[in-house]
Amino acid sequence: MNTQNNSFLLLGRTGRFQPVFYLMSFTGLLLICLSLSVLFIPFDSIFSEIQNKNVILAIQLSSFSYVLVLFLLLASYIHKRPILSFISSSNNFGYKKALVTFVFFLIINSLIELINYLFLDQTYAFQFDFLNFIALILVAVSLLVLQSAAEEIILRGYILQALSSWKKLKPIVALVISSLIFASLHISNPEFNEYGFVPMFLAYMITAMFLGAFAILGKGLEIPIGIHAANNFYAAVIVNYKASALKTESLFILDSINIPLGLAEYIIILLLFVMIFYKMNWISHPNTLI
Repeated sequence: MNTQNNSFLLLGRTGRFQPVFYLMSFTGLLLICLSLSVLFIPFDSIFSEIQNKNVILAIQLSSFSYVLVLFLLLASYIHKRPILSFISSSNNFGYKKALVTFVFFLIINSLIELINYLFLDQTYAFQFDFLNFIALILVAVSLLVLQSAAEEIILRGYILQALSSWKKLKPIVALVISSLIFASLHISNPEFNEYGFVPMFLAYMITAMFLGAFAILGKGLEIPIGIHAANNFYAAVIVNYKASALKTESLFILDSINIPLGLAEYIIILLLFVMIFYKMNWISHPNTLI
């Protein structure tokens, strides 16, 4: 499949797509991130005294909304393209597709978690405080979903399209490069210190490859956003672990996770999604990637 045959990737060659304009957008993204750091400096002492995990989580996640909104406005202006073109090749964002993907993932992941609980030697600590839990859900369904969408729109949408603006670059190459960027941006997460660089980088890389493939094959970010949001929601609200980058009052806490097993289970879920969504005509055949 050539870049020109995929309507989502082809959007990277619409509007003002010359390299100088992509350079301007990436520079703008860097400046937006730097401005965020500057804005938070006066509040550092206040943030350090906050003990409520939900408040801390909300503050952390709000930064993604700030970056996403400003970047989309800037990119739309620089490239002379509608904001939706960075998200989907359709005339409207497929909310139903994203929601169905979100629910599917939560159900299947919960079933696998139940199997782990029944048959594997893993220690789950139950914790529940009604008010904290309600507050956590509110933060998760709003700001956490926006955080997931921000990562997908910038890394799986904009960067994939930017790479594909060079028409000689095959989709599979753009997919690998964008996935390497995604994995590299998560190196500072505490999981890398706890479980080792190689297994964690591999886990993030494989996950990114699947999500990027869904973006290309599905010609939009509805499926990747649904999966990413469901994954983060599950980790923040249902089952978390001590070394997680998300520090929340989830229902269950694991002392540690089995990375090889978790990655294998995740791949099984995503391969199942490939089969389901292909049968539903939500994605084209995977062999078109190469």
